[in-house]
Amino acid sequence: MLESPRKLEVHLQIEHKWGKRREPKGLDAAQECLEVTNDTPRTLLRKESFATDFIILNKFWEILHPRYTNPQMVKDYKFLYQIYTSIAPSKGGNVRIWKKLGPKTEKLIQENIDVTLRDDLEVLVMDEEVIRKIKEGLQPYNPRSIEIKITRRINQDRNNPKFIAIGEKLEQLREKYNQKLIDNKEYLKGLIDLARSVIAIEKETKTTPEENKKNALTRIFEKANTPSKEIEKIVEEIDRIITKERYDGWQNTSHGTKLIQQKLYRILYDHKLSDDEELFEKAYNYIKEHY
Repeated sequence: MLESPRKLEVHLQIEHKWGKRREPKGLDAAQECLEVTNDTPRTLLRKESFATDFIILNKFWEILHPRYTNPQMVKDYKFLYQIYTSIAPSKGGNVRIWKKLGPKTEKLIQENIDVTLRDDLEVLVMDEEVIRKIKEGLQPYNPRSIEIKITRRINQDRNNPKFIAIGEKLEQLREKYNQKLIDNKEYLKGLIDLARSVIAIEKETKTTPEENKKNALTRIFEKANTPSKEIEKIVEEIDRIITKERYDGWQNTSHGTKLIQQKLYRILYDHKLSDDEELFEKAYNYIKEHY
């Protein structure tokens, strides 16, 4: 374990070379570093190589943060996470390297959401004058910048069918652009239309992380044919009790896993559902990943 902090530092340095090779342009430049012009297979290989490195880094991070990390490491790690989410495919790909990351990473990102980047897209698509100038070529605008913002937004809710459809359209649009079937101006028009669709979907489905958790737990119990009158009560109990009892990194300790399993089993027992092993397993796996 004494070597682990050093390993984390080395991995951050390795990832840093991918992500910040062209500062100060930041995220846009980082993604461009992973692109190979007119060569989709090599671009995919580069992105998957970066993602594989980041997954290794993530494993160290989940074990060592915050005891062995410092503010600069946190800043670097957040930036690398942004790159990771910005290049993740909307569907498909190597599932092992495009997956949900550990709870410490998720918490870190939720606590430090890049509000500027989130609001940026909405401001852009709402400003008709700016859009007119962009479409007419009167105001230079990097298409990759919009593409990155769209990708990051839809990857926040990758199971949403509407976002999956947006992701597919984005892939088709990008492919046409890379094959020079459309020019820069047409690519920008298509991206702006997709950005508008993303904003509209977000407004339709705007929920808090807590509501998302409860909705997911509700679906698990609905699929298990739990009486509808009981579901809301059970989900409320699980959310309240698990939120109270959980602590950072509980998934990585025998005490934590045993405690949460006991609390969940007790709730199911009180509602006469403790005999359903499959239901317990599905509910526990969801809690382990999201709480």
